[in-house]
Amino acid sequence: MKTLLSISLLLLAVIAISGCEQKTETLASFTLVAVDSGSVFSHTQGNYSVDYDSLEVGVFVKSIENVSQSKQAYWLYSVNSEPGNVACNLFQVAPGDTIVWKLMSLY
Repeated sequence: MKTLLSISLLLLAVIAISGCEQKTETLASFTLVAVDSGSVFSHTQGNYSVDYDSLEVGVFVKSIENVSQSKQAYWLYSVNSEPGNVACNLFQVAPGDTIVWKLMSLY
């Protein structure tokens, strides 16, 4: 079940990023600048209240500052305006990198 969830989340992220005839809307966003090296997840968790699932393929954020995802909206991150292509705990950032989390609605 967790593997299916992770595959579904990755697929939705790819669809949202690629714009494959899906319309998207940003429902919420959070921005931070990395002050040292580390993962997107560690920086996010160090700056915000985060609820997440830890799966075999990595960590997937479910809510930030009590703003939760839903069946139609998912948290996606980018670093320096480039969409993340791996789980947030696997993406390493450098000092000065800008991390943006967006709660994206797909419709």
